Amino acid sequence: MNQYQKLVDKEIAYQQQKSLKRRIKRARFPIIKLRSDFDYQFQPSINQQQIAEFATMSFL
Repeated sequence: MNQYQKLVDKEIAYQQQKSLKRRIKRARFPIIKLRSDFDYQFQPSINQQQIAEFATMSFL
């Protein structure tokens, strides 16, 4: 991979991240939470493996 391709890849990644931040800000979520923040110890009835599989969106 040459230096120009690396630069283009970095620019694309930057633009995607900027776009995501803009959409989250526009949505005005009161609290930003990630799946990794969820406490499975607090709610043991939730199957962590199943949630991880849902996150892959492979069922679509």
